[in-house]
Amino acid sequence: MSRYYIFLLLLIFISNELVSQNTWSRVYGGPEDDFAYSVKQTPDGGYVVLGIRGIYPDQSAWLLKLDEYGDTVWTKSFDSTMLEYSLDIEIDYDSGYILAINKVTPSIDANLRIVKTDELGNIIWSEIYDLSIPTIDYPYDLDKTSGLLSF
Repeated sequence: MSRYYIFLLLLIFISNELVSQNTWSRVYGGPEDDFAYSVKQTPDGGYVVLGIRGIYPDQSAWLLKLDEYGDTVWTKSFDSTMLEYSLDIEIDYDSGYILAINKVTPSIDANLRIVKTDELGNIIWSEIYDLSIPTIDYPYDLDKTSGLLSF
């Protein structure tokens, strides 16, 4: 009977170890105020990460494509004359990306920037929508619905 309990405890321990192990772990960015807002798994098994990089107040949206092992495939920074907060990313039907980015003007008005990229992160189009909100509160989520975007 004690052999059974030892085997059971060993099985539980091994199961917990297998479940709790990281597949990989990486640090991205540099000595600046770089951080991520949104991560999505891509159809190829890799990941796409949307964040910001730079030193406040000169920060811009930052898009990273990672392979399934977490190695960087490519990165893109989107230059901006206004402070940007990257909010959300969706993978589009053509394998490109749709980015939602908040742009804060010097008067603290919030604007929503929607960026469409191809699968390599190259900008296809970019639009800025004036939300006329005199605050730093802004939409946080971007959703794909029936081929259309809602935010």
